[in-house]
Amino acid sequence: TKSHDKLVAEKLKKGYVDDGATPTFSVSSVASSPVSPTTSAATVSKSAASKPAASKAEIETDSNEAAVALTAPSVASTTAKPTFNASVDRQILLTEREWTMATFRQREPLERGTPAAFDLAACQKRLSKLKTMTYGWDIQWAGADLPAAMSREEAHFWLDAVTRPRDNIKNMADFAQKIASGKHDGKLGLEQAWKLIVKKHHYSTSACVLPLINLYPVDEIVERMLSEFSSPGADSSSLAISVAQGFAEHVVPYLTANEKKTIAKTVLDSFVPNAIAGEIAPFPISYYMMAALGLHDEVLSIVRSWPDTAYSRNAYIQPYQKPQLLLYGLASPQIIESEWRRLNLDFDDIETVKGFLTCTEYAALDQIAECVCRRTNKDESEAILKGLLLVQAPEVAEPVLRCRIECRSPILARDWLDKNVGYAIFGLIQTAAGTGKLSEAAIDYLRLAKKQGHSDLIESALQACGDNTAAQRVRSLVLDYEERIYQPLTESNTPKWLADALATQTAKKKKLPGWATPSNLPPLILGDLRLSDAQVDATLQALASTNVSEANELLKALRVHLTKQSRDEFAWRMFSNWQGDGSPSKEKWAMGTIGHLGDDACVLKLTPMVKVWPGESQHQRAVFGLECLRAIGSSTALMQLSGIAQKLKFQGLKARAEQFVDEIAKERGMTRDELEDRVVPDCGLDENGKREFSFGERSFSFILGGDLKAMVRDSAGKARTDLPAVNAKDDADIAAASIAEWKQIKKQIKEVATIQSRRLENAMITGRRWNQEDFQSLLVRHPLMTHLAQKLIWATFDSKGKKSSTFRITEEKDLANAEDNSFEIPKDHVVGLVHAMELTPSELAQWGEVLSDYELVAPFPQLGREIYRLAPGEETQTEWNRFAGIKLPAPTLVFALEKLGWQRGAAMDGGCFAEHSKEFPSANITAIVTYEGTVGMGYIDPNEFLTLEEVYFVPGLHSHTDFHWMGQKNCIALSKVNEIVISEVIADMAVLKSKAK
Repeated sequence: TKSHDKLVAEKLKKGYVDDGATPTFSVSSVASSPVSPTTSAATVSKSAASKPAASKAEIETDSNEAAVALTAPSVASTTAKPTFNASVDRQILLTEREWTMATFRQREPLERGTPAAFDLAACQKRLSKLKTMTYGWDIQWAGADLPAAMSREEAHFWLDAVTRPRDNIKNMADFAQKIASGKHDGKLGLEQAWKLIVKKHHYSTSACVLPLINLYPVDEIVERMLSEFSSPGADSSSLAISVAQGFAEHVVPYLTANEKKTIAKTVLDSFVPNAIAGEIAPFPISYYMMAALGLHDEVLSIVRSWPDTAYSRNAYIQPYQKPQLLLYGLASPQIIESEWRRLNLDFDDIETVKGFLTCTEYAALDQIAECVCRRTNKDESEAILKGLLLVQAPEVAEPVLRCRIECRSPILARDWLDKNVGYAIFGLIQTAAGTGKLSEAAIDYLRLAKKQGHSDLIESALQACGDNTAAQRVRSLVLDYEERIYQPLTESNTPKWLADALATQTAKKKKLPGWATPSNLPPLILGDLRLSDAQVDATLQALASTNVSEANELLKALRVHLTKQSRDEFAWRMFSNWQGDGSPSKEKWAMGTIGHLGDDACVLKLTPMVKVWPGESQHQRAVFGLECLRAIGSSTALMQLSGIAQKLKFQGLKARAEQFVDEIAKERGMTRDELEDRVVPDCGLDENGKREFSFGERSFSFILGGDLKAMVRDSAGKARTDLPAVNAKDDADIAAASIAEWKQIKKQIKEVATIQSRRLENAMITGRRWNQEDFQSLLVRHPLMTHLAQKLIWATFDSKGKKSSTFRITEEKDLANAEDNSFEIPKDHVVGLVHAMELTPSELAQWGEVLSDYELVAPFPQLGREIYRLAPGEETQTEWNRFAGIKLPAPTLVFALEKLGWQRGAAMDGGCFAEHSKEFPSANITAIVTYEGTVGMGYIDPNEFLTLEEVYFVPGLHSHTDFHWMGQKNCIALSKVNEIVISEVIADMAVLKSKAK
C-alpha cells in the first residue's frame, strides 16, 4: 500500500538493513525473479545489506515506474508486460533493531549514538502528529520513532508524555501543547520517574523504558524492575509486560556481551521457579528478562514445563502472560516453531508477528495466516496481516492467498497478490497442484496471470519447481488450458427480448468500482455468443440500482435466457470482487447479484457463509444472504432457507429464516411442512433417480451411500467414492465435463441428503403422515428422496391413527411387504415412518433381516432405535422430575435442545427465557422442559450454567411463541402420554445428561 511504501522509504533514509544470516532466494534458479518493483526499490536485500541506501529521488523514480508496471492489463490490452528485477533476493522488511528479538543470533551490539540537543518545538510537533486508538486515549507510540539516544531534557519530555493521563483531551495537538508547557530539565530521580510510570500504569507502553535508559544507569533500572515485578498481580499485568518489552526493545540490543553477563547474573539471582502458565497474572519479570538476554537453557526449562493446553483452552489468558516473549528467548528457530505450535499461541498485534518472523522467518507463515483468518475483528485481523505482508518471498504467497479468501480484511492480501506477481507465481505452483478451495483459487490466479502476459514467468516457475508431477499438473491446468472465447453480440444479432429489456433501463447511471467492469468478470453466455461489454455495463447498472427484493425487466430476462453456469460464475465473481475490496456497504448490490442472477452453485457456496457470519458480527450481511437465497427461489435455495430455519445456533438469523419460509408457504397456500416437501431439489438426477457420468467408452452411475454421500458404481458393479482418473482410452473432453458435473452434484447431494434425513427422522419422531398422492409424488417418485425413502420402513395408518401394515420401497419404486411380496396401500389410509415402538419383536426381526439381505443402511436409527420407558412409580406424575438437577453451560443446553428439535420459549421480562417445547402432532401433545438460570434471547453467556427443573406435557400443539407456560400448566399424567413421545423425550434428556459435568 502507499502508506507501507512510504514507511519503507523513510526507513531507508535512516539506513535500513536486516539480518545477513537469513538464507536468500537463489536468483540463478529463477530466470525472472518474482520481485515486486516497488519492493525492490524500497528495500535492501539480505545479500545486499552492506550496500548504501537508495536516495529519496531514486525511490520516488522507481516507485513511479512500479506504479505503471503493476497496472494489470486486460485481455485485449496492449500495455507492456510488467518487468521484474531479478537481482533482488527474498527478504523480510524488518529494521536492524527488530531483528535482535531473535536471541539465538550472534551479533554486535547496536550503537545508541550521540544525543542531539533538546528541541522542544520539534518534540512537540512530533508528539502532535501521533495517532490514537481505543476511544482516543491510547497513543500509537510506534509511530513516534523516538531516537535511541536522547538528552536528559528530551528524555524527561518523553517520559512525561508516555505517563501523562490522556483522558478528556480532544486531540493530540492539545495534548502535545499540554506536555510542552511543563518543566523538562532532566532533574528527577529514578524513584520519582518510577512513580510516574507505576501510578499511570493503565497508560503503560514499552516506550516508557527508552527515556529511562537515557536518564539512569542500566543496572539501577534493572534492579528497580526486578523489585517492582518479582511477583506482579493481575492489576499491574499490562505494566509488567510493557516494561519487559521495553527492556527487550530498548536496552538489550545495545548491551555488550559483558554487560549482558552481569545483568543475567542479577536476573538469575531473583529468579523464582514454578510460576504457573495459564493464569491471569503475568510471570515474574525475571522470566521475560531471561528470554531477552538469551538464557536459552533456563527459558527452555520454563517453557517445557507448560502443559500443551496451558493456553489453547483459555486463549484469552495469553495477553495477560505474553508467553510469546519467552519463546523468543529459545535457542533455535526449530525449537521456537515447535513450542509455538504445541502451545497453539496466538498473535496479539503486529509486534508479535515481527517477533515470530525474526525467529522463524519463512518456516511457519501458515501460523500467522491462520490467526489472520480466525480473527473476527476486522481491525485486529488487518493489523496481523500487515505483519505477514512484511515478508517478500514466494513462501508467503499461499498464506496470503488464504487470507484473501478467508480473512475479514482481504484488501491488503489482494493488493499484495496484484503487486507481487512474481513472488505469487513462484509461490503458488505447489498450491495449484493440490486439491481443495485454496488450490482452485491458485489455479484461477495463475490463469489470470497468464491472461495478463505472464506465461514466461509461469514457465520459469514450473522449471524451478523441482516436482515434476506438480509442474506437469499445473502446466496442464494453466499453460495448456484454453478458455473458450465467445464472440460478443452485435446490434444485428442481439435477440429482440434482450433489445427490448435493455430499452427499459432508464435509471441514471452510477459510477461503479473498478472491479465491476466487463474485463474483470466472466462472460454472460447466450448460446455460442456472449453479451457485449456495453450490454454487460447496462446489466451492472441494473444490478446497482435494483434492490434484491425488487424486479427488473433486464435482470428477469437474463435469468430466463442465459446459461445457468454463466449466471452462477458471473454472480459469484461479483460477490468475490466485492469481498476482495473489503465488502464496502455502499456496494452491497454486488452481493445482491447472487439473488438476481445466481443459481444453485452460488447457493451451495453462499449458505455456509451465511451460517457463520452472525458469529463474526455480520448479522446484517447474513440477513442479506437470506434475502439473496429467497430471491433465487430455486428448490435448492428454498431448501437451504428451510435448513437454516430448522437448525442454527444464531437465533436472530434462524428466526428471520423461519419468517421467510413461513411467508413463502403462505404465498403458495401451504403449511411449512408441505412447502419443505416440495422444495427438495432433484440434484440433476433423472425422473428415475439415476445419473450417468460418461468418460466415452466407460460410464459410471450414481448411487447414494449409507453415509448419505454420493457415490458411483462402475460397469462391474463396484461402488466408488469418486470418479476414477481419466486414462488414455477415455474421451478427455467428455470426461472433463462429467468430472465437473460430478463435483457439483456430489457436494449438493450431501447437503440435501443431510437436511432431508433430519426432516424424515423428525417426521418419524413426531408422527407426521402423508396422504397417498403426496407420498408417491414427494417421496417414492422424487429423484433424490426415493434413495432415502428406500432405506427406511414405512407403515399405513387408518382413520383412527392405528397402524395397519408395514412395507418398504423397492429400487424399482414398487412397494413390498416383509415377505417381499407386492403391496398396495389400503384406500383412505395415510402413510408414515414406523417407529421401533410400533413394531412387535417378530416384525423388528423380520424387517431387520430384509434390510440386511438388501444391504440397506438407514440414514438414522429406526429399527435399532434406543427405546425408553417410564420408571416404576412415574405413571401418576404430571411434573416429571427424573432429570431435575442436570447442570449444563447455557450454550450447551440451549443448542443441544434445539439440535434435537426443541424450540425455545417466549421471552419473559428482560428478554430472558427459561423453557423449551417440542410438538408431537400424531399424539396431539406438546412437551415442555424448564430450567433454572439466566439466559437471554440476544446473548447466551458461556459462563452461565442452567439447571434442569422438570419436564411436563400439555394437550394440543402450541407454538413456542404462544405464551410462557410457567403458572399456566394443564399437565397430562405421564401414564396418558403416548409411549413413543415418552421414549423420545427420555432419549433427548439422556443426550443432555451425557453432556453434563
